[in-house]
Amino acid sequence: MSYYKKKNLIQSFYYYEMKKSKSHSDTSNEVEGTHYVINEYKVTAHSKIGNGGHSQVYSCLDQNSRVHALKVIKITSKEQRDAVMKEISLHSQICCHDHIIQLEGFHSGDDSFEILYEFCDGGLIDQMKGVIGKGFTTGKIAEIFSSVLSALKFMHQQNPPIIYRDLVPQNVLCKRGIWKLCHFRNATNKVYHLGNDDDRKEASEDIEKNTNPSNRSPEMINLYTGDEIGTPSDIWALGCLLFNICTLSDPFQKGALARINGLSDYKWNQ
Repeated sequence: MSYYKKKNLIQSFYYYEMKKSKSHSDTSNEVEGTHYVINEYKVTAHSKIGNGGHSQVYSCLDQNSRVHALKVIKITSKEQRDAVMKEISLHSQICCHDHIIQLEGFHSGDDSFEILYEFCDGGLIDQMKGVIGKGFTTGKIAEIFSSVLSALKFMHQQNPPIIYRDLVPQNVLCKRGIWKLCHFRNATNKVYHLGNDDDRKEASEDIEKNTNPSNRSPEMINLYTGDEIGTPSDIWALGCLLFNICTLSDPFQKGALARINGLSDYKWNQ
């Protein structure tokens, strides 16, 4: 247990800092110390390690003192419940892959979901912060990129293909040196064929709600190109991620217009 009690080991999504004391001003006190039974696991929630929207993520220990990550989602509508079930369904199809975080189980209550994941002890964001000013070695870049590529290829090989739509450094974690994709809330099987205004409206609303502006592909930005929106959008995002890890910066710092108007004379800013 001493390994898991080291402070400041984890600082980002699904990361873990085991604290004996709790802040009484934090709403996470409602969950910290709570016991859950999820599949064969009996876990106790500890420190909050991440949050977003209606969800919070906690470190937790099971009956055998093994550490996991527990996401607690407050459900406020049927639409939200359906979205969570879709996320679980898609993730369960692919979590057997070595470079995708394992989904270990979930429990659905009247107004909440508890989802249990394997615990990761690091992530890409922290490692990027650690090499500011010098950058990653070529070998490290290849290691990270090939791991993400393998996970993405596996998702695209499903029938129907799963489109990830959230390929940013924050969603690349590491467990004992193995890189893993996490966070499948925005994943989908939906491919958009933009034949009319109704199609474009549906796609626009989905893209605005469920994709990251920093790595949207040109066909996601300009819905009048006639290009379908599907797995190629992930390949664009993969290129953006490669730029991120090579340069420790975003490829299109001038925003969306640079992606659709300036591709012919784009300059690599080293």
